[in-house]
Amino acid sequence: MAAAAAAVEGRNALNDAPSLPPARTSPTPSPTVNLAADVGHVADGLAELAALLAQRLRGTAAQADLAGDRQACERATQAAADIHQLLSRDADETAAR
Repeated sequence: MAAAAAAVEGRNALNDAPSLPPARTSPTPSPTVNLAADVGHVADGLAELAALLAQRLRGTAAQADLAGDRQACERATQAAADIHQLLSRDADETAAR
């Protein structure tokens, strides 16, 4: 559940960015589940995605004009890095930081 909490923190951080439009209220898509998927493989993929997201958010924070946008991106960067660390089975946890 720690990864889910970090994901919520990241989402909430970006919702605080003053220059982003408000979140859309469209219906949430139903996820498809592959019962044959290996949980470890899925966690590895999510860890890689979180690392990439942290890198992109870090770059976006550096380019943000508004302090509120910069702070929101920095908080979301930390949340993505936390997700990477929580889900990564690698010893190399520096990829997201």
